[in-house]
Amino acid sequence: MITVLVSSASFLIKAPAVDSTGNGVISIINVKVVNGSGMVFTDIGNSLVNTDTENSMKTAAQVGAAFAGVDFEKYNYYFSVESNASEIDGPSAGLAFTLGVIQDFFEIENSSQTFRTDFTVTGAINSDGSVGVVGGVSDKIIAASGIVNLMLIPSGQSLLDGVDYAQFGASLSKPVQVVEVANVSEAVKLLLTPTGSVLKGVPNHTLTVFQPAPFNYSNATLPMKNVALHQIQNAENDLTLLALNSSNKAQVAMINQSLLQALNYTTQGYFYTAANTAFLIQNSIDSQLLNNVTSNEFANMINTLFENMTSFNFTSMNLNNFEWVAGAELRYFWALNELTLVNNSFASLPTPSYLINDFVTAKNWFQAAIDLNKEASKISGPPVNNFNVRTYALKVLNESASYQNLTSDSFFHHTTSLAEFNAGDYVASTMDSMFVLAYSNKTLNFTSFYPSVWAEVYKAQGFYNEQFYNLTKSQNSESNYVFLQLLSNLLSGNAENVIQSFSTPLQVNENFNKTNNSIQVQTIASYTPLVFFNYLWIGVIGIAVLLIFILAFTLSQPKPEKKPEDVIDKFDIALAEGRISEKTHAKLVKKWKAKIKTNTENTPSKKHV
Repeated sequence: MITVLVSSASFLIKAPAVDSTGNGVISIINVKVVNGSGMVFTDIGNSLVNTDTENSMKTAAQVGAAFAGVDFEKYNYYFSVESNASEIDGPSAGLAFTLGVIQDFFEIENSSQTFRTDFTVTGAINSDGSVGVVGGVSDKIIAASGIVNLMLIPSGQSLLDGVDYAQFGASLSKPVQVVEVANVSEAVKLLLTPTGSVLKGVPNHTLTVFQPAPFNYSNATLPMKNVALHQIQNAENDLTLLALNSSNKAQVAMINQSLLQALNYTTQGYFYTAANTAFLIQNSIDSQLLNNVTSNEFANMINTLFENMTSFNFTSMNLNNFEWVAGAELRYFWALNELTLVNNSFASLPTPSYLINDFVTAKNWFQAAIDLNKEASKISGPPVNNFNVRTYALKVLNESASYQNLTSDSFFHHTTSLAEFNAGDYVASTMDSMFVLAYSNKTLNFTSFYPSVWAEVYKAQGFYNEQFYNLTKSQNSESNYVFLQLLSNLLSGNAENVIQSFSTPLQVNENFNKTNNSIQVQTIASYTPLVFFNYLWIGVIGIAVLLIFILAFTLSQPKPEKKPEDVIDKFDIALAEGRISEKTHAKLVKKWKAKIKTNTENTPSKKHV
């Protein structure tokens, strides 16, 4: 008998995460390395894993192997995650995955080196071993308090968020030493210290607020400033309510500091940056305020938001406000898409908590649409014929569909671009197509450009990221800068083509011929644009009334039993939308198909969800 020695090791890491209600939770990550052929495997329990997270696992395995000086292809890598979060989303566990791989190789090589056991980390991992900034850091530090003594976060995180996280961690009732690291090498060096020790000589974060150089904005973008100021005011009002219901005064103070930073951005010309900061803060506040919502209350909230969206009317589009109207329509359809996914998933999940974050995102996108529409209504100008943009919109829809990659962002904007086109919101559809192209790193051969307001606000956001990259060398900021510059150029060329299309007669007999999409759109040549829209709105109103009736009836009924067949359908939808990988989908389907067999052999369960 021949005995084969298999080199293997495994390592447990406590990793902080943010659940669907915006609260910090501690997840347990187990990383195991064995002899193999360069395969990466995932075990995620009852959570769904985002494709970005699985890509992060592969990057972590490659970086960890490179750090250890071994051949990546000679080992297999197993990552398991135990978490109360319903979905493991994003790349923020990348550093934890990488450190787990490195510790395993220490053991495989019989090294005396071993990491301390009283630490946790958060941070994205890049292919060069650098650590990228992430979100929800304050919530993660709070979750780590009382569980670990040391927490490593990405270099530049305090500057980006305007919060001294070292001071924040030290101020908690159960202090946590928070230290920033720029790369894997720095993290490993700090973790090879004795368990329980306090790190000495680590940098103090005296500069806690990143101050970008003023951006030279045009008056045409001032409506975005008004939107940002209104969103900041709304968040401040809700923060007051949160403060009354929260015992975590440190977190409330940190959120207030972030709102002050957003307000400062409005004085520097970074209007979109300010609005986006306030938007994310509002999402966090809303999620916490809805932490204890019941299923019936959540169903009513979904119903109310659907009703409010159905009754919403956009202001008339003219030559001077068309971009602001289209911007409002974009966010309306983003909200509608998100809310529809929430509603479709609600019946198959045990509690509303899994969907709260998605719901508040839809709610606040709709609020952004309302704010932008209000600003558009203040701007007068010559009327335009949106219907004439249809031919150009169809052209760029086909262009973007041919370039569409498999990222969830690209798929999301492609889906909403189709919905906007089919609703007759052609200018909005062209703008969403530009997002698809930018996320796919593609461009169009525009020959002329228009001083687009959206091109300017995204250019400012890109300039912000460029300055932050120059200061911190954050790879995430660099990629954001590249994306935003491309998007800005695309939107500028797109606006010029939209203006030209306003005065161009509509062409007929055009098809959206992407073979992997079932939607076919045809120009109705016998209708004039005015008559077409009369029929369109009659149809839209009739369908909306019918949908409201169906929705109200559905929500008034008892929630159906959680059947394995229905759950499998939801997993199919999640796969199609890019929210889970094929590997995760196959595992979950196998699990629930087993329940189908069990249910045919035993008395049916009476448990309701």
